Amino acid sequence: MICNLIDFLILNQLQSVYFIHITYNTYMKSFIYITILFFAIASTIMTAQPKIQIVGGDTHDWGKVKAKDSPLKTVVRLKNIGNEILKITDVHPGCGCTKTAELDKKELKPGEIASTEISLNFGAASGPLTKSVTITSNDPTNPSANLILKADVIRDINLIPTSFFTFSDMVVGKLATASLTLQNNSTEDITITGVSALNGASLNLKKGTILKKGSKLEVIASITPKVKGYYSTSCRIETSHPDYSAMEIPAYGNIRDENESVSIPHNPPSLPIVSNENAGTTTGTGVAVYNNSEIPSQALEVKPSSLFTFTNLSVGKLAKASITLHNTSKKDVILDNVTTSNGLIVNIKKGTVIKRGAKKVVIGSITPTTKGKINAIAQVHAANNAANLLLVAVGEVK
Repeated sequence: MICNLIDFLILNQLQSVYFIHITYNTYMKSFIYITILFFAIASTIMTAQPKIQIVGGDTHDWGKVKAKDSPLKTVVRLKNIGNEILKITDVHPGCGCTKTAELDKKELKPGEIASTEISLNFGAASGPLTKSVTITSNDPTNPSANLILKADVIRDINLIPTSFFTFSDMVVGKLATASLTLQNNSTEDITITGVSALNGASLNLKKGTILKKGSKLEVIASITPKVKGYYSTSCRIETSHPDYSAMEIPAYGNIRDENESVSIPHNPPSLPIVSNENAGTTTGTGVAVYNNSEIPSQALEVKPSSLFTFTNLSVGKLAKASITLHNTSKKDVILDNVTTSNGLIVNIKKGTVIKRGAKKVVIGSITPTTKGKINAIAQVHAANNAANLLLVAVGEVK
């Protein structure tokens, strides 16, 4: 009897211990499962994000191109390789020579692709060329993706050492000259088929001049200014080369009285040649066309000079410089043409009004992409030939 009671008590204790063991194991398994599930959900939430990809890579290289190939064009595709909606807020070219079309869509679901056409007008650039386009989105790891554009511009005709006439010392009533060298890099002789210059200037070239293959020819621009003030003009050289049928070469300087100091530097940066087949009120460079006897007076005075002088220039960093336009006339001046080159951006545009007697601070901005001297201009023309200005950006990127 006593033995049976002892057996019953022992069996009952064993059952209780087994039940506790089973309950503990079930609890631990549930705890571990919940913990794993929690971390899995948290990990999913943490990794759920949009991610931008430039299809084909972040560099587009056109390779070797010729002058006639400008503007260069390509279609860029942007893909969302993340797992949340990608919102593209901006596709911004690094300079005025690069243009982007409107994206066909700005919000991309995972796996979707948006497209835009990009064009690059390389103007007078020669040799290796690098530009950039910044794509801004809500990708947390790459909010500002950069697309690099490259090309190697091969030119049969070059102007050296610059592609821009600079009259370094212009004095009222005295002959002023500026020179460049025209170089034939092609394998054929080139014939000069036409020569012209505006605003009282003249060139030493003659129609029919032959530039032998591989040879060079000095081109001299001359002007005897009649009144002091800012001077700019455009010279045109036409050739038998199909890619260089017409070249517009800007020229500039400050005309002073004999007792005034020189305000234009002797070593300006090289600036673009612009091919233009059309004659009309303005040339392809934005320089107004006048007969040689119709030299306009300037209603806008440039202070302290026509130079945007940039200091502390660094690759990839925005830099600013300013000049002041003073309307010295008795009428309001309305700008009807403002063009820039090689990444220079100005805070004036077509339609800007400068009231009579008023001053307008013009801010030039540029973000250099390579080291060396910057190469950019802004050309400003006002309605009724009230002003015709050439503003030059100078500085060196360290």
